[in-house]
Amino acid sequence: MNTHPSAAAYRDAISALGFVPIGKLRDLDGIPTIPGGKLCLGMECLDRGLWEFEPVFDLIRSLGIHRVRLQSGWQRTEQVKGVYDFSWLDRIVDPLVEAGIEPFLSLSFGNQLYCTQPEKYPNLHIGGLGFLPVTQESEREAWTRYVEAAVTHFKGRITHFEIWNEPDVTAFCVDSDWSTPYMELAKLTSPIIRRVYPEAVIISCTATLAAMQQLVEMGVGDWVDIHSFHYYRPLPEAMYGEVKNKISHLKKIAPKLRFWRGEAGYPSYNDPRSRGALSALPVTEMQQVKFVLRHLLCDMENDELDCTSYFHAYDFEHFLKIVRYHYGVIRHEDHSRKPSYYGLQVLAHLFDGKVENCPDPKLSFIFRRDSEMSGEELLSIRFAGFRKNDQIFYAYHLPVSVGDEVIARRVPLTLPFLGDVMPDPVILDPMTREIYPVTDPVEFMAPLTDYPLFVLDRSMIDHMADLEDSAERTHTLHHVGQIVEE
Repeated sequence: MNTHPSAAAYRDAISALGFVPIGKLRDLDGIPTIPGGKLCLGMECLDRGLWEFEPVFDLIRSLGIHRVRLQSGWQRTEQVKGVYDFSWLDRIVDPLVEAGIEPFLSLSFGNQLYCTQPEKYPNLHIGGLGFLPVTQESEREAWTRYVEAAVTHFKGRITHFEIWNEPDVTAFCVDSDWSTPYMELAKLTSPIIRRVYPEAVIISCTATLAAMQQLVEMGVGDWVDIHSFHYYRPLPEAMYGEVKNKISHLKKIAPKLRFWRGEAGYPSYNDPRSRGALSALPVTEMQQVKFVLRHLLCDMENDELDCTSYFHAYDFEHFLKIVRYHYGVIRHEDHSRKPSYYGLQVLAHLFDGKVENCPDPKLSFIFRRDSEMSGEELLSIRFAGFRKNDQIFYAYHLPVSVGDEVIARRVPLTLPFLGDVMPDPVILDPMTREIYPVTDPVEFMAPLTDYPLFVLDRSMIDHMADLEDSAERTHTLHHVGQIVEE
């Protein structure tokens, strides 16, 4: 793996602070991960041909993520009334399933064959956008036949089915009162899925937290198992508290309903004509990788979420094909990997399998008179703790605005009970993939950045890292990163 510019800048800055690595992660492409984690990858827009799956399938597989989100494309599948051709989607689903990647399928969008008021839907010809098929009985009957055909066709390969995409966004439902027709669609669709595939998991969807609350209060939890929301904000830590509190409140209304974040991403470039989420921001690839690491860490920590999906795998075209959106972790120009790809890949390997939030992290800063950081800066450090296979590991970072500035500091940390649960602690930098020593768990100096670094036991990463052995480390531990009393 060639060092990308973001990683090189941070590696040099951390080195300038006096930290010497004792190892580095290997190429993770061929290192398997355990299914069952919370991470998911967005692969939307294939139904409208806005990007190509086959050229980048190997890269998607190499990420180590075991769940992806797809859209079903009714209009692409049924181009002649009563004839369903799922072959285009089979060519996507089958390789994913063979690779151990579970797709969840958003059943969407409309179909111009059955639209009785085409003048009402300006984007109808583009994948049936905007048209919720519930107004006329003929529309409802056509939709139910399609849903039955889709669920029957993919039964056994796909277990999770989502009803529509972002009905509260005008592009996907032109009605200003979107909630009433969407609830009709949920009530129409859910019984079909239950009858055809009783074991299936059914998901509802909105673009905002406010719309999610509206549906939950209308009783969507009586019809679905999970609600998936899409929420884009530039500061991940601000989203964390808002999302956690909102879901905690809604679980009192619908205690059996589970919650997923079905989309959130950050563009690496905004064309002046862009109109997507965060399109007004002056963004870069460095900002994108920081966002990926921080946003997904927050969602890993949020025990109210069962799944979080990063949007998107690839730089896809807007549905009007007038601009390209750059939320992807893979570049469209040459199918190369962005820095965000490498960051996401590290998270997929750290957070594979069942990882739980450890709500009482013991990692903390030491407030010292000779500290290189002010008290305000020390107090702003964000800590998180996790448990994986009876092992605890930690993350910490400065939650400042996501920017291009290289922010690297030295901070004194303490983790005094380390010996029992972490006999050989190290610090992993997911941006540079460098690994640094922990000199003494009672008091040790550590690098600090504006994206998460991880304190974990060497045994967690031995299978995917090249590290000095214990004898070689002895000299390093006595000379690097120790806190020196004046």
